Amino acid sequence: MRQDRRLIVTSVVASVVPVTDPVLALIDAAAADPQVALHSIVVRNPDGILWEAYWDPYRADDRQLVYSVSKTVMATAAAFALAEGLVHLDDKVVDLIDMPFPVEGRRRELTFHHLLSMTTGHDADTLDFASDIRTGVADSFWAVEPQTPVGSRHVYNNGASWAVGEVVRTVTGSSLVDYLRPRLLEPLGIDLTWDTDARGSEYGFTGAHLTTRALAAIGQVYASGGRWQGR
Repeated sequence: MRQDRRLIVTSVVASVVPVTDPVLALIDAAAADPQVALHSIVVRNPDGILWEAYWDPYRADDRQLVYSVSKTVMATAAAFALAEGLVHLDDKVVDLIDMPFPVEGRRRELTFHHLLSMTTGHDADTLDFASDIRTGVADSFWAVEPQTPVGSRHVYNNGASWAVGEVVRTVTGSSLVDYLRPRLLEPLGIDLTWDTDARGSEYGFTGAHLTTRALAAIGQVYASGGRWQGR
């Protein structure tokens, strides 16, 4: 299609409809920004993919690390667990999972809702206290007493997202990937891999590897109010 700096569209895989001006404008804006290097773009609606393209060397079957978009996948697992009655928003976290050591104070007040909404009362991301991400996530989260009342405000907290994943694993008795497979992954045709810690547990807050088509499919489910092909 076009070339500008290091952005090269190498393949239009699907072209059900003409490439629209807004899509071209997005590509032009990205090409004009030296700090942006697009890997791929997918435009779709409930009926399927309308248009997609990939920039060399990326391809449609690449499963790339999606970093904090992993939280959306993890939260989807949490939503299924809530819908199935395996956990409730007001359940105390200390009653749901095993603590790495005894915890007191505000930490005992944390509910599943506090984790999901990142309203744990911490001043900063608890993951900042982890010296080793593979082994220290649990210790770093539970070692830090919330500095303000639980539920008082939102602070971005990767440790809280890790704890959500831990709750889901505990109440379902399976890994996040295994739990999601029949509920989300297989219906949407998604092949997901997830980086794990030293215990073999998915990080939850990061570590998911997905294709752009898979990301678009998950986004479509949410845009369609939780429905996929009539289900």
